[in-house]
Amino acid sequence: MAAANLAGYVENELRALLPDGSPAHMVSDVIFLPYRDSKQTEIVGKDRAQRIFIADIERLAGSSCLLARLDGLAKDTGVTMEIGYAHALGIPVGLLVTDFMWEGCLDNETEWFLDPVLSLMADVCSTVPAAAPLASCYYQTNLLHEHEAVRSFVKECLNAFHIPRPLRPRNTKPRKPQLAFVDIMGGRYEWARLEADRISKRLARLGYKVHTAGRYASLPNADIKKLTDGSCMDIRALKQADVAIFSGDGPEMEAGSSALFGFAKAMGVITVFQYTSRICYKGIGGQTMRINLMVDQASDIITGSTQETVNILEALKEEK
Repeated sequence: MAAANLAGYVENELRALLPDGSPAHMVSDVIFLPYRDSKQTEIVGKDRAQRIFIADIERLAGSSCLLARLDGLAKDTGVTMEIGYAHALGIPVGLLVTDFMWEGCLDNETEWFLDPVLSLMADVCSTVPAAAPLASCYYQTNLLHEHEAVRSFVKECLNAFHIPRPLRPRNTKPRKPQLAFVDIMGGRYEWARLEADRISKRLARLGYKVHTAGRYASLPNADIKKLTDGSCMDIRALKQADVAIFSGDGPEMEAGSSALFGFAKAMGVITVFQYTSRICYKGIGGQTMRINLMVDQASDIITGSTQETVNILEALKEEK
């Protein structure tokens, strides 16, 4: 419903630009709402997830802009992956954050409304709670306030996105992989830092030059500038990488990590998705997925353990 609401406002704004009596399809045909317009209910068979992914990513790659609504502390993995994919292709990105909670550091006053990686990728970023004080009765006052914020956000995006940006060249290096990018939740948790360190050291022994994403590793003493600088370093390193390793161990990928995953996919970097759980998601038609349809289908390689990840990276070096 939230995405449909956003799409509805975009349709209204575009319709206002057309002459009176213009056919409705002139507006509806240029807006793509994935779950509505990919015709998911008409797709049957075990390749259903793959066909949904292809329809989504092809339409995204041909879009003039991407507008995304993000709500909740755990941002949707599929949406954040699309944000990174669009950003890599030079497609303008507008983000609307509607949650009334945000993140901060326990040890200092540092706080941020949106993951620093997503903030760097966004051309327009609006937050509903910051637009005006919230009232105590959500369904009367705050809902109207949110609708007005969505309407304002759509207008801002349509005004800001009038000049298309050139596509960035994809990474199509036909060489033996030398540069590895390792992102295990951006170093957000102790287990993630330990796992990233294990993988990085073993890849270094294989001869890889490794960048370990650690934008959160500077906490607890970091401020938002250091978090942002760390995110910039991660994006720059990923642009040069031949292969990128990400972790899917959690209900959702860390928002910045999934955006970087989408960025890597669009740049032609070999994507390795490490998912160590034996629990999977089942879908209509017999498909089986890990954590998220978009990431599952976009992964070049899916591994089930650290050892398997290292073995495959060793094989890649020998094969190329």
